[in-house]
Amino acid sequence: MVPVGPADKAGLHLQDIVYAVDDRQIAGLPGFTEALYLHSPDTPLKLDVLRGPQKVSLRVPAPQQYDVENDLVNLDAHSLLDRLGLYVVDLNDRVRAALPDLRFPSGVIVVAQSSELNSASSRLRAGDIIHTLNQTPIDSVQQLRAMLRDLRLGQAVVLQIERAGKLQYVAFDWGD
Repeated sequence: MVPVGPADKAGLHLQDIVYAVDDRQIAGLPGFTEALYLHSPDTPLKLDVLRGPQKVSLRVPAPQQYDVENDLVNLDAHSLLDRLGLYVVDLNDRVRAALPDLRFPSGVIVVAQSSELNSASSRLRAGDIIHTLNQTPIDSVQQLRAMLRDLRLGQAVVLQIERAGKLQYVAFDWGD
């Protein structure tokens, strides 16, 4: 429970035991998660809780949260870089607006890893921003794909990435 969050404001206490959500009995965390998933965000959530020997019913507002990572996954422009085993999207104005603390305005964002991991992609994760490849700034997925296509087997590759506001490098030999 988040202090001063919706559940706290609705009267939920630490050590309350939730036994029903929207009049559906639940057993354990998976049942609770399922009930939250099935609940309409347009109406308050009804929680039935045990507070010691008492049964208490609460109505908790269900505010919708904006989740940047979900937005990135849902973008139409995502694309697989099969040689790296990564799905990436362009760093466009919409994404830049959702990520106001970027160190550089250009790059591509890693959205996910494919099931075909290699040594380079296993060190990258969703949310990483690839700013340069071998010191060349990256402006688009298309440009990055073309640059990767031009690499020779065994050539050294250095990606400058941004992760959680910090710049770092990922280096590997092409074809590893």
